[in-house]
Amino acid sequence: MNSNLAFAIAFVLLWLPSFSLGTTATPIETSSESIFNDKTWLKLLHYQRHAGMADEYKSTITSTQFFLSEKGRVSPKDELLATLQAIYLPADDNPNLHAQCRFRARYLWLKNKYNLNSEPKIHCSDYLKFTSNEGIKSLSLILATGYLGNPASYYGHLLIKLNTNEDSSQNSLIEQSINYGAVLPRKITPIPYVLKGLFGGFQGSFTNIQYYFHNHQYGENELRDLWEYELKLPQKDVKLISAHAWELLGINFQYYFINKNCAYQMADLLTLSDKVEIPALYSIYAIPQVLPQKLNELGLVQKVKYHPSRQSRFYSTYSKLSTKEKLLLKKSSANPDTLGSFTYSQLNTDERRNLIDTTINYYQFLKLKNHNTTLPTVYYDALAASLNEPPVTATDDPRGKLGPESGRKPSSIRISAVSSSVNFDGLGMNIRPAYYDTLDADTGHRQNGGLSMLEINARLTKNRLILNSIDLFSIESNVETETNLPGDGGLSWKLKAGSERQNFTCDNCSVARAQGDIGQSYKINSYHFINGYIGGAIHENKNGQGHSFVRASITDTLILNRFSARIAFEQRLHHNNQLKSEQVYAISARYQIDKNIEFRTEFRKNIAYESEIGLGWYW
Repeated sequence: MNSNLAFAIAFVLLWLPSFSLGTTATPIETSSESIFNDKTWLKLLHYQRHAGMADEYKSTITSTQFFLSEKGRVSPKDELLATLQAIYLPADDNPNLHAQCRFRARYLWLKNKYNLNSEPKIHCSDYLKFTSNEGIKSLSLILATGYLGNPASYYGHLLIKLNTNEDSSQNSLIEQSINYGAVLPRKITPIPYVLKGLFGGFQGSFTNIQYYFHNHQYGENELRDLWEYELKLPQKDVKLISAHAWELLGINFQYYFINKNCAYQMADLLTLSDKVEIPALYSIYAIPQVLPQKLNELGLVQKVKYHPSRQSRFYSTYSKLSTKEKLLLKKSSANPDTLGSFTYSQLNTDERRNLIDTTINYYQFLKLKNHNTTLPTVYYDALAASLNEPPVTATDDPRGKLGPESGRKPSSIRISAVSSSVNFDGLGMNIRPAYYDTLDADTGHRQNGGLSMLEINARLTKNRLILNSIDLFSIESNVETETNLPGDGGLSWKLKAGSERQNFTCDNCSVARAQGDIGQSYKINSYHFINGYIGGAIHENKNGQGHSFVRASITDTLILNRFSARIAFEQRLHHNNQLKSEQVYAISARYQIDKNIEFRTEFRKNIAYESEIGLGWYW
């Protein structure tokens, strides 16, 4: 079939809708408008309308090889015509380069929607290998919890797993997974990395690899828990989404850490299904946890599976040890390169098995955490002893806890009544676009920590607006030990940058300030933590207050089911300030009324005193 004949067929196909309606034929630009603007076609090409221009589009894809027409990036019509023409071309020496293979989702959609049946039959061997001969039965969304070792992963990460078995747990590790991330240079320093990520300085790309790679990278190397959500989607949607993932491999987009990230792209991919209705899910920023929450609300999650990290598995098995077993583990950890014995006569079969499993998990955890290349003698002793023990039934969910899909919304707003010892009483407002603080760390968040960005705290009093603080970012990573065994735990740290009032005695005294602390955390029990830090801050020299201070601080935190509270105290030593020494403290408490509603009260002292009581909503 020559190109003119192919184009003629395409032309006729585009006229079919107008004939079926019994209307008078009109020029192709008018009669086929519904085809060019079909929402699925626009999604397959990732078109977005120009602001204020309903008829003008531009694809978010930056790779020119994704378009068959020279105008394809900005013209849905031209790209549709070029795609139809290419579908009818005969195969050349490499059938995998034919449009039916390269753009499989476009082809499947057009064939289904317009009953194409006269196109040449092309054998797409590469695509068939990718889809296991079109044997993908379901899709799973995978959420890796947040990782504070990398700014791009603070909020977690999403990927999609293609399941070829009816039961997604079978051969799960060898299934294909679809990932989206920034394409990074081999060497880049932290500051350019963050700035380019924030302002679109990187390209983003889809890649595929077997799932075990991500399971090892996140669960083992980075000690992050993984949550798997098997989705309940029609088979035709599973096929279309899988085909579109195939044609996006190696295709570039402009990448932004805040919004055009993995969460945005995975949501965009899944919305090819009409079942996935997510209007304006990610506008200003995109947080991975929101997508499984929304899918769960839509009733599209048919199975949740928890894949604990090596650290979580260690803590889980340790929590099951009796006092006697914990003492034996502590004794062996004091001399790990000495042969021990796991045939303790005072232990029964279950106790011995628990001790062996915990010992293995403990040293694997230390190896991964400290990047060690060798393991001690006692580890191999436990490994050998495990071979003589009866098998146990493995569980992927040792704690049986609720997952991030059941958590609260990521953004919050709080309205409070504020009282001051020196200023007028008034109304307080706190807006936090993302994500959590120590008192509201929900399931899927790092416990006893905090991560917020662009948080604004303001006061309205006597018709005056007082800006209390603006946090560009505020990060608190408290690494407590759950076992008191050697190597468990580590340094805790805090970083914060933005502007805040110098103290509560002044109204117009906000200063730009960057601050950081490092210290240790101690876990008294499962709900009580103490953290100690040393650190300081640098800031504007305003009102003769100097440009820096050093400090020592301590916090005492209580986290219960619905109630949480914290007492924080710090001693500051100022430089070039008449106030050489200063004590600052705060007492805060939170009660969760509902999943997305809270009650908070705070009392703070920073030269003067302020207190507030308020109601907050999550959205």
